[in-house]
Amino acid sequence: MKYEIEQNIPLRASGKWTRLAEKMKVGDSVLVANDMEAKALKSSMITYYKSKGVSVGTAARNQKDGTFRVWRLEPKTIINKKEEK
Repeated sequence: MKYEIEQNIPLRASGKWTRLAEKMKVGDSVLVANDMEAKALKSSMITYYKSKGVSVGTAARNQKDGTFRVWRLEPKTIINKKEEK
């Protein structure tokens, strides 16, 4: 078999957290079972959107029943204090 190097071939989302992250819009949230799942989803959102050249904000909060809710947010605006002077 002859191997050929190709460019600009999109990588499909794989894994349940990445597939979920791919579908989320700004303001959407997902209820997950625990802290580990919340961290996995947040990490997948950051990795997925970074690969698309998109900045993403995330947040997670624990709920009264022990579950966690994870949000996709607008990216943070970073202000460089040195440039303000």
